[in-house]
Amino acid sequence: MKILRWLASLLVIGPLVGVIGTVYVMHAASTAVSSGAQPNAETIVHFLRIALFATFLGILAFLFGVVLHALVARKTGTYSRDVWILILAVSILLCVAAFPGGTVLGGATIILLFTLKTFRRMLRNERPGLEQAGDRPAL
Repeated sequence: MKILRWLASLLVIGPLVGVIGTVYVMHAASTAVSSGAQPNAETIVHFLRIALFATFLGILAFLFGVVLHALVARKTGTYSRDVWILILAVSILLCVAAFPGGTVLGGATIILLFTLKTFRRMLRNERPGLEQAGDRPAL
């Protein structure tokens, strides 16, 4: 299960990988267009297609990561605050940076994060190694 939790964490940062791929492809497209040759519409469309595909793969990885994290959390009964915060941060980034489509996906994910019972369970879940308030010796 620990491997699945790590895999879910890596998939959640998929939009960041998609953005890096998009920026790289756009840079390659601008280099190809500014090389001095006559700009070709097919070349530009080819680069745009690759950039959109990289963005799509990033968002798809994010969705799979969120679902995988939810399945692992339900199966093990433990809810990771770190992954929850990572999902929240990426959702906020999608809302801000990928307007308007990312706002729909990021906003829906934020609503799900705060309305599911998972949020309450995650808040009650103590991190391993930390003492509970009742377990501390009296001073």
